[in-house]
Amino acid sequence: MSTTATICLWVLTFTACLPTVAKTNSLPIRETPSQLRFVKQPSNIHVDQNGRVRLRCRFHGLEPHHIVTWTKNNDTISRDRALVTGEHFSVDPLRYSVIGGYRKGYSDLRIQSVMRFDTGNYTCRVYAGPSKNATASSMGAMLLQSRISRVTVYYLPPMSYPECPVEMRYRELQVGEVVPVCHSQKGFPAIRLHLERPQDESRVAIDTTSASDFIFVTLNITESENGMIYWCRATSDAFPYFNNNRCQVGPLTVVHKPRAIIRPLKYAIHEKDDAVFVCEIESSPDPAQVIWTIYPPIESHRVELFDNNRTLQIKNIHSNDDGRLMSCTAVNTQGNDTAHRVLAVRQPQFKPQLPIEPLHHAPSYPSNRTTDRGKTSYCSAVFAYRVLVPMLVGIILLLLIAIMALMVRSRLWIFTKRLDEHSAQTEFTRPLTEYEFQPAMLPIDNKQTKLSIT
Repeated sequence: MSTTATICLWVLTFTACLPTVAKTNSLPIRETPSQLRFVKQPSNIHVDQNGRVRLRCRFHGLEPHHIVTWTKNNDTISRDRALVTGEHFSVDPLRYSVIGGYRKGYSDLRIQSVMRFDTGNYTCRVYAGPSKNATASSMGAMLLQSRISRVTVYYLPPMSYPECPVEMRYRELQVGEVVPVCHSQKGFPAIRLHLERPQDESRVAIDTTSASDFIFVTLNITESENGMIYWCRATSDAFPYFNNNRCQVGPLTVVHKPRAIIRPLKYAIHEKDDAVFVCEIESSPDPAQVIWTIYPPIESHRVELFDNNRTLQIKNIHSNDDGRLMSCTAVNTQGNDTAHRVLAVRQPQFKPQLPIEPLHHAPSYPSNRTTDRGKTSYCSAVFAYRVLVPMLVGIILLLLIAIMALMVRSRLWIFTKRLDEHSAQTEFTRPLTEYEFQPAMLPIDNKQTKLSIT
């Protein structure tokens, strides 16, 4: 083939392909994931209330026609640098802002003066620009989405918590009633509430489920709570300075029906004495009435009441008062109770005296087992009185005589010893001229005399 033919063939081929190339260039350009990617994504953040938060998104290959959005809990809150308010939420422009852009290659969400309601899940997304026929507010396909960034706000309940209802001081509580004595907002991390120095820890309960954002302390009321004062204290491990917050519970007023009991001031009551009884009553409120009843009835002039009818005095007790039933009834707004007691009069007791008769006048007993026992006991008593007592007296006298003899002997021995010492001293001081020497009866040979010196 000639050179001219080859050139003509290339020209025809290029002319046939030209419409296809022009059609291809007229389609919109779509970036691939290798062209647009994240350099940095937002991370989880923990922040105290009133603090600041900055969530960062860095991109590679961001173009002007790309749209970057931020979402909170899947609700769009910004488009590029403009904040968006939805139907069910609003974004505070004084606290929220978006900085950056496609020229800088990043888009950061900043939150000032963080509040507890800012807690949530945040993400940033990149969308393609809208098509020519789409509205300005619409967006194209989503090209990128960052990982979820969890923002957790630590916050305390207001300083007015814990709160103890004031009406608890003026309300009448029933026995067995379960009442909330204090409450507080939970905060995050949640605070703890406890009742200081309760009489029974098992009757105190912590309720964290009744309300999502509140915590309650409940108390099962008993009669022992009447007049009690407790303190409800809030504590927090994350915020130690919050541990001084507390409020006063009570004084509590618990109402219940009376309980009565009769106690005597004298346990042994004799004739001609005065009997005094006290009706001890436990009740809330105080009993409106205290009624005494005596059966069989007693003379009115012998009965006297004191201390709002709680003390009963019966004068000049008689023997026929023994066995009288006394009843004390206490009545208040919650009910009544009656206590009973039997009046007991002590009768005089006389001790029998056994006659002491001589031995030769021993009484005669009938020949039966009962009289034989009486005879034996009588003989034992007479034997003890007639024989054992003189023997004991004699033994005591002998002991006394022996002791006196020992004392006299010891004094004589001491006196003799003193005389011997005096005689020896006198002989020692006597001059030699007063001694008389007798002449020797045998001659003494000096040669036969030996001296032994030791």
